[in-house]
Amino acid sequence: AARMAINPNGAFALGLNIDRDHMTLLVMDLEGKVRSRIYTDKHFALPDDVVGFVVRSFDDLLQKRVMPKKRVIGLGIAMPEQLGGVEAPEKPGAYASWGEVDLAGLLSSALELPVFLENDAVSAAGGGLTFGVGMHSPNFVYTLISAGLGCGLILRGQPYAGGLARAGDIGKIPVVAENGARKTLWDFVSIYALYAELEQRGYVISDPLSLVADDAGM
Repeated sequence: AARMAINPNGAFALGLNIDRDHMTLLVMDLEGKVRSRIYTDKHFALPDDVVGFVVRSFDDLLQKRVMPKKRVIGLGIAMPEQLGGVEAPEKPGAYASWGEVDLAGLLSSALELPVFLENDAVSAAGGGLTFGVGMHSPNFVYTLISAGLGCGLILRGQPYAGGLARAGDIGKIPVVAENGARKTLWDFVSIYALYAELEQRGYVISDPLSLVADDAGM
């Protein structure tokens, strides 16, 4: 019998992650390996910013021959739901435009590719299902702490969203602060909450990479 294996160059997929503090574009081959990763710090990127970033990055990837366009099967977008409808420090007024834009449609037209959109925490849980703990357990919870806070639930090997599609929306759990103010869990557990806590202690941080940089005072 002939031995057969997957040709990793047989097809490629793009993955786009958008959050309130960054954009990341990935290229994955048919074997599941990441061929390229383009990351940029961008706080409160608007829809036009995202489309421009993706189009420029895609063109650059094609010019560098990371993959041929004819073998790119589509783009998957992972982003928080209601991206522009939440309160966050320094959020510009124009950020509300996220509630009115069809990003999948815009990118599908710009790239001439199929585009699929999913909640970022659910997408992360899907990655864990395929490449992580899901290889050994059909039931788990993936907690995503980024500019926001959310969970992806995997039950019996399938993503579970709940009847109102809010099963993993733990960031909105009510919490009472020490001064008695009504807050949500997101106000205390997120990248922005960490930045605020560090600033109170004299450390001004604006991006995740700075968190791993050496402290000159240590």
